[in-house]
Order: sequence, then structure tokens, then C-alpha cells
Amino acid sequence: MNLLLYFENLMKFYKLFLFPILLFGSSINNALATDVNSFNKNQVLFDQYRIDVSKEPIQIPSGYTYKGDMWVDELGKRVDPVKINFAGQYYLGLHSCGAGCRYYTLNNLENKRDLSALLDQFTSNPDEGKNTFIQLFYQKNSRLLIARYFKNDTFKEYHDCQFLLKNNKLESIEKCSRTSK
Repeated sequence: MNLLLYFENLMKFYKLFLFPILLFGSSINNALATDVNSFNKNQVLFDQYRIDVSKEPIQIPSGYTYKGDMWVDELGKRVDPVKINFAGQYYLGLHSCGAGCRYYTLNNLENKRDLSALLDQFTSNPDEGKNTFIQLFYQKNSRLLIARYFKNDTFKEYHDCQFLLKNNKLESIEKCSRTSK
């Protein structure tokens, strides 16, 4: 019976994660680490923490390379294009580290400062018991970061937590809200 449950869960994983990645390539990153220009219900929140976007030339952080027609990380895995996508001067990147394992990086594109340690709390790694799926919402002209923690693989139950990037620190600005789809 446990073997049957294992295979059912494995098939759910393939349907939810692996198949879309194979079908859509790195564009799946946009669904998993989301620039919320299309996420209108939170727009008012993002507008409260608006910031000007730097017009300085960006500095590509170490570990990122443009190969052919795509950006890759230090593991050679495809990532979204390196450009300002968070808090006026930062690149927030989503990376895969294996089956069900994912982590985020945060780099200042003006001075190459790596602030990735701020995002360690959003890492998902089933091998280390971190099975919670976390989706990040952010905008290039706002210091607000919303983390959506899904409770199970049906994605029907989740809670959102809001964070603010301030003085190179990520501060929680409100208690997490509990929501169901």
C-alpha cells in the first residue's frame, strides 16, 4: 500500500513540476518566482513600498553566464535573464538543485553584492525535510516581497507572509495570513 501511495505522489510531482518544466523550459520560473505585474490584488501593497528603479548599468554577478540564447547559473541550469526585477536594483533568481529542490538568490546589480543568505528561509529541499513549496511575488519597483507557503501538493491551502527589504535585511512586516483557494 505504501508503494502505491509513493507512486501516486510521484505522478503528482511529475504533473505539477516536471512536465511543465519540460514543456515550457525556464518560463516556468515566471510561474514559480513571480514578478507580480499580473498579480493585481496585491498591487496596492506593492505600491506602498514603491522605489525608483536604478538607471545605472547593471553588473552581472559571478556565477551567471549568457550562453547562446539563454542565461545559466553556476550549475549550468537555465535561469531567467539577469536584470533588475526586485527593489530597484536587485536580481532575485530562482534555481533548481534537483528533484523538488529549489533555492533563491538575491544580488545587487549595482555593486555585485550577494545577499542570497536573506532568502535561505525560502529554500525547498525534500532531502533535508523542507517539503513546503514556496512561491515568491515581487516587483522591480517595490521593496515588498510576498512569500506564499503552500501546505500540500494540491495548492488549495496556503498562507502569505510579507517581507520588506530594508538596509540589506529582509524584515517581516505583518503576521502571515491564512488563505484557501
